[in-house]
Amino acid sequence: MKKILGLMAVAMLLGLTACSTDEGVATAPVKDAVSFTASFDENTRIAIDGKKIEWVKGDSIGIVHSGSFIADEYNPGSHYIMSSLYFTEDEGASASFVKDEWAATPEGTTFYGVYPHWGLDWNAGSIEEGYFDLELRADQKANPKGGFCYPHPFMMAYTAGNELEFKNLCAIFKITIASDGVSEILLEGANLAGQCRVGGVKEGAFTYLPITDSENNHQIRIAGNFMIGTTIYAFGWPTTTTLRMSVNGEVVKELTEAKEFKRNTIYNLGEVKIPNHIYVYNFIEESDSTDWSGQMNLWSWNNFNTSINYTGGTWPGVVMTAPDRENYEDLYSFEMPEEARGELIQLLFNDGKGAYQTGDSMPFILNRDFFFRVFYDTVAKSYSVSFAHDWDYYYEGGYREIYVPTESLPTDWEKLYIYAWDESGTPITSDWPGDCMSEEDWICRFSDGKSYYRYSFNDEMSMSTRINIIFNNGKSGGGSNQTGDMKVRMDQNRCFVLSNSLDSYGNRAWSEVLSPCYQWREVYE
Repeated sequence: MKKILGLMAVAMLLGLTACSTDEGVATAPVKDAVSFTASFDENTRIAIDGKKIEWVKGDSIGIVHSGSFIADEYNPGSHYIMSSLYFTEDEGASASFVKDEWAATPEGTTFYGVYPHWGLDWNAGSIEEGYFDLELRADQKANPKGGFCYPHPFMMAYTAGNELEFKNLCAIFKITIASDGVSEILLEGANLAGQCRVGGVKEGAFTYLPITDSENNHQIRIAGNFMIGTTIYAFGWPTTTTLRMSVNGEVVKELTEAKEFKRNTIYNLGEVKIPNHIYVYNFIEESDSTDWSGQMNLWSWNNFNTSINYTGGTWPGVVMTAPDRENYEDLYSFEMPEEARGELIQLLFNDGKGAYQTGDSMPFILNRDFFFRVFYDTVAKSYSVSFAHDWDYYYEGGYREIYVPTESLPTDWEKLYIYAWDESGTPITSDWPGDCMSEEDWICRFSDGKSYYRYSFNDEMSMSTRINIIFNNGKSGGGSNQTGDMKVRMDQNRCFVLSNSLDSYGNRAWSEVLSPCYQWREVYE
């Protein structure tokens, strides 16, 4: 068996947004094998978004020649095929490539160029007949701002001299991101990726033969946090197949009849949008409350035009899909209609029977999945709705934190203490009055411009952990020196606002607000 030894390095081709349709191969008189000129056919390429194929400084290619067999001392009877590394300091559609000083000098008068230079797989075909075994990775990563995936598509060139005209070996799939929150695109079909024997390179009429048949051969997975409105490209082997596209694990498009996808051709798969869902924690079961009788309804409307309703227009709105108990899902869910996407909306939850409902949510733009939590406001004596964190929801366990805006500290309090205990009554802070939150080290600032008292629990907590909390000023308990006892489910970080006023029990009033972590994430994105 013959093998190819590739020298590994980073090969970046900036603006590789065009492809040649010319099947011919350019040749030139034999010159010096130490340097090569690589180019793309100016007259036959297909421009994408007006961009051109251009080399940039530092790009590298592999040069292979027919006399590059080297005996494998560890495997008698086998050979390596040496791929020599060449790099350029030029920029443009044509560039001169110079051999790396540590690479062997190719010999002879016929040469192959490979981009990326490490693309030659160790299991080689017959170089004399123009056959190469290449492997296209199933997992690709696109630039989130748009453009081509990494690794770039395979290109090869053949010359009986030193003028290399590169040709694309892959089919190109064009996808436009039409909604926020897209993090993974999966294309599924026959022989899209994996190892493939490429033949006819010498003649320029390429043929393809899959070498292996595995799950990875039949899919291309593109990962990244893609920006709305950008266009990305993925690459697959030329094949005839049906095609299915999933976004974030959900099928959005499907081609049920087999289609031929040719090399060097761009196939526009159109826009992809992810359905936007509203999720709310299984409040009824998790809070041990029977008030809502096991049902959650959603009522949602446009913030600017309240006559536009996204949940049927008839109170009490739509019945949300109940949690899947068998699969341990803990969320009520509803897929919002297409017309709500990108709009500034509000919502509330209710029991569907007119007995219980939350107040209105904060206005928000529906551009991804949103998670909410329903809780009982002990001050207002009513149910409220707050944003929840999807990343906390899926994170089964972790260290949780409590935040209190410093501006909400009652004016007659000098310090802030937190006293907490678990469901068995065991303190999880120091004994009364607990741990001080008002020392310098506990104050943090988030991008909302506010400073917060912060308390981090020492032990990891699961999503189902419930604790009891009392905020106080470090003095004797009771009355205006403390808040009332609040029972909190630590499925995420929590943020509470204190007040100068007193509740009906004579304690300091308090309420829960959106965590500053959530605000930080919104500003950061």
